Amino acid sequence: MDHESGLVPIVAMNSGGPLNLVANLVVMIVVLYLLSRLARPALAGTDCRRIVVFGRAGFIGLCIYLTLLYSVTYFGLRPEGLPSALVQLLTFVFYALAILGLWRHAARRPLTDDAVEVDPQEMRLVKTYFAVLLSLAFAVSMIAGVPALLVPILLNFALWTPLGFVLTCMAWFRSGKACPKNQLAADPQPRSLLRKTTRTAGCGCVGVGVLFATLLGFIYVLIGQSVPKTYSTIENPIAAPDPTANLGGELDGFDSPYIGHTGSWDGKGGGMFGSSKLADLDAEVAMGLRWTFMCAYWSALEPDGPVDLSDEIPPAWRALDAFLIAAQKRQLNVLMQAPVVGGNAGGPPAWAGRREAGKSAPEKMDALADFAGKLAERYRPGGTLAQQQRWGTSYGVRAWELDNEPDAYRTHWKDQAADYAEFVTKASLRIKAADPEAVTMAPGAASGGHLVPWLEAALDAEGLHGSPAFKQNGKPYSIGPSVDVVSFHNYEGLDTFLSGQDMTVVRAFQKVRDVFENWESRSAGFEYPRKQEYWHTEGNFDFVGALSKERRAAWRFQFFTRAFAAGIRKVVVMDASPLEQIAVKNYIEMLPQPFPMLPATDQIAMIQGKAVAFQHLGGDVSNAGQVWVVWAEADSGDAVVEIPVVGDHVEVVGVDGHRETRQVLQGRVRLQLRGDPKMPAPILVINRASGAGE
Repeated sequence: MDHESGLVPIVAMNSGGPLNLVANLVVMIVVLYLLSRLARPALAGTDCRRIVVFGRAGFIGLCIYLTLLYSVTYFGLRPEGLPSALVQLLTFVFYALAILGLWRHAARRPLTDDAVEVDPQEMRLVKTYFAVLLSLAFAVSMIAGVPALLVPILLNFALWTPLGFVLTCMAWFRSGKACPKNQLAADPQPRSLLRKTTRTAGCGCVGVGVLFATLLGFIYVLIGQSVPKTYSTIENPIAAPDPTANLGGELDGFDSPYIGHTGSWDGKGGGMFGSSKLADLDAEVAMGLRWTFMCAYWSALEPDGPVDLSDEIPPAWRALDAFLIAAQKRQLNVLMQAPVVGGNAGGPPAWAGRREAGKSAPEKMDALADFAGKLAERYRPGGTLAQQQRWGTSYGVRAWELDNEPDAYRTHWKDQAADYAEFVTKASLRIKAADPEAVTMAPGAASGGHLVPWLEAALDAEGLHGSPAFKQNGKPYSIGPSVDVVSFHNYEGLDTFLSGQDMTVVRAFQKVRDVFENWESRSAGFEYPRKQEYWHTEGNFDFVGALSKERRAAWRFQFFTRAFAAGIRKVVVMDASPLEQIAVKNYIEMLPQPFPMLPATDQIAMIQGKAVAFQHLGGDVSNAGQVWVVWAEADSGDAVVEIPVVGDHVEVVGVDGHRETRQVLQGRVRLQLRGDPKMPAPILVINRASGAGE
């Protein structure tokens, strides 16, 4: 029990609680019992070399087992439970080098032919230690959140990590003296052609793996450096929304501008590999969000043909029902990305055919429109599910995003922009026939260089920019008149890395907006009024977490503020880490309705350094910003500013949730802003009598 004091808290803190630990122990004990039954011949003898000597077959089997274990379970892990991408890459490189070293190690017999006797009490002692360890871990798991438990864990690693290295070196040295190389090579084991081929192939695979990991690490570092250098404000932002507007039919929380987008999806109500979405929903509620996200794959919900929901409900639809029920219990509106044909859905179901091989446009386009109407009828407020759950018209899906990144992502509508316009037109008609107050949105496109030409083709009805089958039909379509909301995606860091220019959310928004405004009246018969609703529906900073957690938390404040100042109506909160969740929660609490958000750098006094300022005006304060958002300019050092306020005090809120009250002197408050080379942390200055959100 040399380091059991370290193992006990390690097991306890990673147990997930006493009940989860018991469940895991039951499975483990059953497995150990079965293995012990299989190992009875070896355990019964006095010569236990068969147990302690790890042969080639066992080594290969272990490698295969670990590869399958980590590759299968990795995608089921929660994003916030993962270490940084750099740590993951370094771990991969470490294991690859370890495997290569073991594989290259010279073959030799580890023991003599003499039997090695083991005292039977040794096994009883092992079982006793094992039972004590698990019993103590179970007891300690009840207080797993106590920080003091970290002390023995840190001591354990601090002691055994260097000691293990020293003991290993000593063992190598002693084995070299006890058995010199000339003796090891005296009776070399002949290498067969199969063994040589296997070793060469293994070394090649490990080498390729190391090179691949190195390349990924290099790309990771580059992405981490790809922080936009300039954040230009928009010259003609969209005016603040009319508070009397009735978008969404006055569903509770529909007007919230923050959309949750957490975890993974299987296209039928769950996460990847059938995992539950409940923890993701709870995380979104904890941040104060009123929206969540779900996608519905046509191929997953109607794999074998159109489904008759008046008969027995298929399992996939029941799973989607369960997600909606869980979201309703948490008072979360659902942005339903549906129908999803391409992207991760892989294209239309086989029975629907394809107009072109490998692309998204189905041969049976009307069947796709029928599927959209079927979804709307079941999940709308007052629809089939709402009636079954007795929600009435108070809850249901009213926001529909039609497919995912149709311009380029995986199975796509590339060179089928007009086919996509046909889909949007027909699906929107069917959705609104079921729910006249439904909000349809498109295209949910990425911010790459291919966006503008593809989007123009989807708006240009007269151009017939579609598949051969579409052109043969000859009927024009445009997405312009059919969508209520223009949706777009943007990952500021990743898109900056891929495009080679500062691709901020404002620039991505302006690209999409310019195209829609340029085509308002260019296609005869397909004119539409100027779009006012632009929603950012996917994207965090860089997708892979290359930017540090602290900087990503600071980025959330900056990103929200810049997006709202441009007039973007809703922004997505995608896969926020714990520190980001704290930042999001505080921002939402202080600014539940952030419009209008106005640039205000010219209204603050720069005492030292450079800073950026925005102010939110509202309520009964007419001569000062009710909420200021202020941060130092990146790579310019710390800053000191004074901002004009009313009253005798203000509340200052940081991205980490820290709050303090500052006294006002002569109508101004002085603030010290911490600088950062990449992403300075903003602060919120609450200038209200209540000091709370609206």
